[in-house]
Amino acid sequence: MHCSSNSCYKSEAILDFDIIKEVIEDIEYLGGKRLCLSGGEPFLHPEIIDIIGYATSKELFLDIYSSGIIGTPGREKAISKELLYECKKNGLRRIIFNLQSQNPETYDSIMHTKNNFPLVIESIKNSQMCGIETEIHFVPMKQNYKEIKDVIKLAKDLKVNQVSFLKLVTHGRAKENKTQIELSEQETIHVQKELYKIKKDGSNIRIGLPLLFPEKQNMCHAVKEKIYIKFDGSVFGCEAFKYIKFFDDINNEILPDNVYSKRLREIYCSSPFLLKSKELIKKYSCDISNCENCPVQKYMKETL
Repeated sequence: MHCSSNSCYKSEAILDFDIIKEVIEDIEYLGGKRLCLSGGEPFLHPEIIDIIGYATSKELFLDIYSSGIIGTPGREKAISKELLYECKKNGLRRIIFNLQSQNPETYDSIMHTKNNFPLVIESIKNSQMCGIETEIHFVPMKQNYKEIKDVIKLAKDLKVNQVSFLKLVTHGRAKENKTQIELSEQETIHVQKELYKIKKDGSNIRIGLPLLFPEKQNMCHAVKEKIYIKFDGSVFGCEAFKYIKFFDDINNEILPDNVYSKRLREIYCSSPFLLKSKELIKKYSCDISNCENCPVQKYMKETL
């Protein structure tokens, strides 16, 4: 219900391994230290082990954001210990699992799946058995925001290293389902207060932007310290920019550059789209309203 990339089983586009290798080389050239693989589902990439091995050969810290589910419709399965062991052996440091409920029915409702909850739990356990650091990402929505304490308890029972709570970004499918899933202001405040109480009691949770209260202001790292490459090769300042449009002085759309036609090292230094992104960040970082201290989300709230 909330996937910002509109991913589904019919989505087949992936970045070619040769292009990924060039990107990794350019990250190293630009002084980058960390590579995050997300999706869709990264473990469906046929060369995932080679990608991990090449990234770690360049001394990049590697994280994977995963649903914990692979396979095909009707034949879904957990990520096997064998695959995860090979990933670990090739340098995989951490997996962040998408777990939106501790209740199997609620999980399937949010994810539009059937009986997949046990598979995610199995993947988490397999990851830990292989010595891979495991975390959970949880996005409070109308369907699950009352489950926060239960999700933290489940994470503790599973010996998960950390749970991160991130505010819903109404992109993609989340925009289509906004009225069904987005928290009201009152519900958001309820979540904030509950999270801070839990954190004060010593639980290892991370409260992500913009669930932070106004006094907890974080700088935006998009473009300057972070780049997002979409499955089709388009390059953005971060995930939040993929539905933003920019125009030049004569109202022609400025399209994002693409790693299929230009090296990332060149894009990073000369992309008109990234330049416009930096201008937006500078403008909206100076005006923080309530908990909306992500400049892109503030821009979207005002203009879209």
